[in-house]
Amino acid sequence: MAFPENMFVPFGVVTAALIAGAIAYAGFISTKESKVSEFRQNWINNLRDEISKYISCVDSLIEHIRKDNAGMMFPAAKHMEKKLEHSELYTQMLQARISILLRINDKEKKPEDFERNRKFLDLIDSIYKNFESHKFSEVYSDIDALTSASRDLLKFEWNRARDGERKFQEAKSGAEWTMGVAGAFLMAILMTIGYEALTAALASTTANNEINPATTLKAPH
Repeated sequence: MAFPENMFVPFGVVTAALIAGAIAYAGFISTKESKVSEFRQNWINNLRDEISKYISCVDSLIEHIRKDNAGMMFPAAKHMEKKLEHSELYTQMLQARISILLRINDKEKKPEDFERNRKFLDLIDSIYKNFESHKFSEVYSDIDALTSASRDLLKFEWNRARDGERKFQEAKSGAEWTMGVAGAFLMAILMTIGYEALTAALASTTANNEINPATTLKAPH
């Protein structure tokens, strides 16, 4: 079946426009995703620094309080007054705690993400409460648990930064799919045009051969 030659022009134009648009959109998505991933990586690095700062401040305060109260027969509540003699360190601990709490989303939609963040935030609060209650052995137990929970959280966030946000992944996949379909369609058009041109050329050659048969040459006597 022969197709009208002029039907390929609009199809070709539309297909080429789809490919160009998909390429431009994929480039835009890639650039935006790269910037978002960069911001998220900075966020991860800052969160890691705040966790380290929080743990180190708590540990240092405990050491100072124990040293300041060595040999003193004061009740636990009296011991904790010594923390005020290290107000700068205590303030840094409070700032790190608040900074961490503000960085973590406590309303993640996926159950596993919500549970991961909840466990992490509970440990941050437990360390603070046990410290203020002079339960130093429990503080160190919580610090060990927090170290493990932090690894899980930071690894998850790093993977999310590496792979990109879900909507960017979907948009990128959509652009790639569009380019693939449009490319295949354009290839089909080109192949059809080539087939039509070859068929026309063969038909023209056959017709010429029928109109102008070959002359048989006779050898001279």
